[in-house]
Amino acid sequence: MVGRAARTLRGVGAGLFGQPTDAQASLLVAVVVPLEDAAEAAVRRLQLGALRDLVAPLELSAVPHVTLKLGFPVRELAPAARVVARLADDAPDLELRTGAVDAFQDGTLYLDVEPDPRLEAFRIDVVGRISRTLGVVPYPLETDGTFHAHVTLARGLHPGQVAAARRALGDEVAPLVSPVRALAMLVLWRGAWVSYARFPVRGRPPEGAP
Repeated sequence: MVGRAARTLRGVGAGLFGQPTDAQASLLVAVVVPLEDAAEAAVRRLQLGALRDLVAPLELSAVPHVTLKLGFPVRELAPAARVVARLADDAPDLELRTGAVDAFQDGTLYLDVEPDPRLEAFRIDVVGRISRTLGVVPYPLETDGTFHAHVTLARGLHPGQVAAARRALGDEVAPLVSPVRALAMLVLWRGAWVSYARFPVRGRPPEGAP
């Protein structure tokens, strides 16, 4: 999803945020939930196994993740990092579960993430708090109920590549479970999303829990 955000920004960034000048150059930042341990390794095995010789580009620049806030411009990284740290402090106790392989119309191949009302509520909170504290205009899909949680495997595929990837993966894609242990801040640098900071999640218990 982060890669999708970059393409979206190139198309509508001028309308939403204006064009940065040399004197006030912007960096793009995204907020994600990184997959942990076995789930992360399982995604890499899919990418570097069945998909390696079939599709390009694979999504290898950043740790496998589920995006909470699509890429947004900042002039300085430190204020955004402070906001993400506070969001991690307030994050609920969550667990990500993946499902089938699917693809968006733009050729992004992904693992579906099972719907979870608490994950969606937290994502909406993340988008809202970043908007209020950093003055970021949300994308329409972040607020209109169409946001689709997923783990990106590859981007920019044509229909033939999507079909070949589905055939290659076959029954290899077992459901993955990943506890939410951290939020990560990614930065777009020279065309690739790289990890900038990682903030541990304490995990608030569900409301009404003892």
